[in-house]
Amino acid sequence: IKAMANKGGVCGINFCPVFVTDEDYTKCDYMEHSKLENIVRHVMHLYNVGGSDFVAIGTDFDGIG
Repeated sequence: IKAMANKGGVCGINFCPVFVTDEDYTKCDYMEHSKLENIVRHVMHLYNVGGSDFVAIGTDFDGIG
């Protein structure tokens, strides 16, 4: 995260449950809805490590159920 942020990169938050849950991704149902607290936790981690200019919304709604 720091290396990407230091180079001016941006990271989008993917809303797919597989990417924002602590559960084993092999057991995660792709049709589940992501929980807001998981999305917020990821946003805050990226913000705290990479800074405010690093975080973007990249929902991937076109690639998930």
